[in-house]
Amino acid sequence: MGLSPRLCWQRKLRREYEGHLCGYTVHRTAAGVSETALVEVTEVWLVTGEYDYRINLAVGGIRGYGQFLHKRL
Repeated sequence: MGLSPRLCWQRKLRREYEGHLCGYTVHRTAAGVSETALVEVTEVWLVTGEYDYRINLAVGGIRGYGQFLHKRL
């Protein structure tokens, strides 16, 4: 994303103050999401290397998961 360390730190502190971060994890209830989903990606086009990716998502139910899949992934 190209963020400076200072800007990253400020965002982290703001999210802690707002109650979205508890330690270094997302507090799902405060962030307004009810479920998490694990997504395993085993094939990615236009990416170099031989890696598999595992993404831990915090989503707002099955509808939020569907929106993530269709709009983001």
